[in-house]
Amino acid sequence: MIIVTGTILAKPDTFDAMLKLSREHVERWRDEAALRAHFAVPASRAFVKALRDLIVETSGTQIWKAESIER
Repeated sequence: MIIVTGTILAKPDTFDAMLKLSREHVERWRDEAALRAHFAVPASRAFVKALRDLIVETSGTQIWKAESIER
């Protein structure tokens, strides 16, 4: 599974809108190819563009590869 994380500092009056947009965009990807395909769709670019007007700063994103552990 691929996990994408990041930190965003929202403008005080835009927090609720930023949180709503972000929650709508939470997903899991099975591999790097699926993530790259996701980044290529217009909805992903629209998400990033919408956030630009709502935030003060961002740390950027980090991309992680995770594997489940059998118990």
